[in-house]
Amino acid sequence: MSALGQKQAFAPQNIMSALLPIATAKADPRKKSCPLYRHGTQSEPAGYTEGHLHVRQSVHVHQPGLFSLSQSQPALSVGYMSDRIEDLKNRLLGVSESKTDLQSARLLAAIVESSDDAIASKDLNGIVISWNKGAERIFGYAAEEIIGKPISILIPSDRENEEPFILDRIRRGERIDHYDTVRKRKDGTLIDIALTVSPIRDEKGRVIGASKIARDITAHKKQERFIALLSREVDHRAKNLLAVIQAIVNLTEGDTPAGVKNAISGRIQALANAHNLLAVSHWEGTTIKNIVEQELAPYHREVNAPVMASGPNQTIGPQAAQSVALVLHELATNAAKYGALSIPAGRVHIEWSLKPDQSLSLRWTETGGPETTPPSRDGFGMRAIRMMIKNQLDGRVHFNWAGTGLVCDIDIPVVVLGKAD
Repeated sequence: MSALGQKQAFAPQNIMSALLPIATAKADPRKKSCPLYRHGTQSEPAGYTEGHLHVRQSVHVHQPGLFSLSQSQPALSVGYMSDRIEDLKNRLLGVSESKTDLQSARLLAAIVESSDDAIASKDLNGIVISWNKGAERIFGYAAEEIIGKPISILIPSDRENEEPFILDRIRRGERIDHYDTVRKRKDGTLIDIALTVSPIRDEKGRVIGASKIARDITAHKKQERFIALLSREVDHRAKNLLAVIQAIVNLTEGDTPAGVKNAISGRIQALANAHNLLAVSHWEGTTIKNIVEQELAPYHREVNAPVMASGPNQTIGPQAAQSVALVLHELATNAAKYGALSIPAGRVHIEWSLKPDQSLSLRWTETGGPETTPPSRDGFGMRAIRMMIKNQLDGRVHFNWAGTGLVCDIDIPVVVLGKAD
């Protein structure tokens, strides 16, 4: 094979199988005036050399720029053939672009179908026209159950005004980003979602529908509510704690500054001990037994223990736990200064039980200590006990200053004991 030049290509002679450069034929000005003769159709074989026209068999040049086959086969102008090949090339490029578009479309469809988010589309009347697996999982409807039906079946009755608002914005070509709302599942339960809605346009740019992406944010909203609850709890408890501490400071008396300081420190420590117990249970509450053991631990001895405690495993709420802890602290402090815990032979017995009237009865009994007489006036300890039992726990308290030791009876309604802070 050999490539023919422009003069040879258009010389009136017979040419056997050769490669004719297309650019050579197209550049020749004579081809524009050449007539075109067709004698049927026949496809050229594959495997052309790039940029050349393969001329098979015997080809006769009738006029400059015009070829015909010697047999009854097609004779086409080289110029015409080059134009057709150029057109074919453009078409092949178009096919390539179409294949690329098809591949992109298939990839996008796979992404949509495998997404955990609900992805759906609807027309401008709100009728569902597509529905992916994520939507099935989140809302409970299979595609065949909801396609062709209004999207409004997902909207709770108290949010029915949302859909007309969304459609109105879509018709104006507006996009709605990250709109937190609530939707209804097939089983009737509600779900928190983050919604994004975008207009769908045709090839002329007209809005013909909307695509919707809904993400399940139930866990996120639950976490938000939990954090908000914790913030309120912390604020509430901090205020309560500061109020209690303020009362402790204001009501504490002593003969010396050091005495006042020690008294305040001990009472705040009792409060801290109660908080430690509540922290273990995540502020769900604690038992009376735990509080008794915590507050009387400083007086514990391995032999001849001075403190005994007995009673049912009664759980009380955070508010009651703090008040009971302070009450026991005051009774123990008084016993350590003036009563049974001030001498080795002294004993304290703490017992509690549930009464038929749905109240908790707690008795503090001191024995073996110094002889006791009623005080001439109530100190901070007694005033604090009365205040907390009456005001904080809606209960009653009675002090019996027997000669053998103090007996303190406390009654607290069970319903109050179980209240949260």
